[in-house]
Amino acid sequence: MVSVVNPAASSAAALRRFQWRDFWAVYGLTRHAFGRDAFGMDMLFWRALLSGGGFWVSQQGDEMVGYCLTRSSRWRGRGEVVAVAVRADARGRGHGRRLMEETIAFMRTKRMRELRLEVAVTNTPAQALYRSLGFVLHEHLANYYGTGRHGWRMRLDLEPPQ
Repeated sequence: MVSVVNPAASSAAALRRFQWRDFWAVYGLTRHAFGRDAFGMDMLFWRALLSGGGFWVSQQGDEMVGYCLTRSSRWRGRGEVVAVAVRADARGRGHGRRLMEETIAFMRTKRMRELRLEVAVTNTPAQALYRSLGFVLHEHLANYYGTGRHGWRMRLDLEPPQ
């Protein structure tokens, strides 16, 4: 089920590029959102460093409520959503959608042909969001998140129709 966006709740949110002063807030949200599957601090640092500008945060007031971290490969023509997270108390208010829409637009400006992401088979709300943005199931990833914890690779074609 896709949540209805509450325009009043999301209108006060600001979407902006990641700044290094956001690192600890992103790290905390990562640990909260992904639990045992969270990046370690060193891995998050390197992913942020190598993001090539494809790293956004969603902020409501003085608090960061979500982020989307990406990477891209010009020679493959492919972008990847490394991680997207929204704080539990801020879900269903359009933060994830706005982060993903910004990501898609950014990848198009970089002339990527496709955008990929991985999502847990059990994370049906995220899958619904991604499908509503045009992503399709591309590949089943057995044991991707550990033994018995499967994932999907989803793909979005970014090339305009001919």
